[in-house]
Amino acid sequence: MLYRESSQVQLSALSQKSENRNTLLHALKGSSASMGFVALSKLCKLLETSEYQDDEYQGLQQLHKDSLAAFSQLLG
Repeated sequence: MLYRESSQVQLSALSQKSENRNTLLHALKGSSASMGFVALSKLCKLLETSEYQDDEYQGLQQLHKDSLAAFSQLLG
């Protein structure tokens, strides 16, 4: 799945505290919204406008994982 691959690249860059943090979060927000991952999209939006902390990255990563797992279950 293209989303899985591209979002993993974005998350990896975010884990390295990239200077393009807001661009990465914005892209992840949009692609997550298009997949129907509303909670993940909202978290990205929140993080775009706040100081980004390490524990928030862990929450973002976990929500991403949970969203993909739920999607996989729906597909069977």
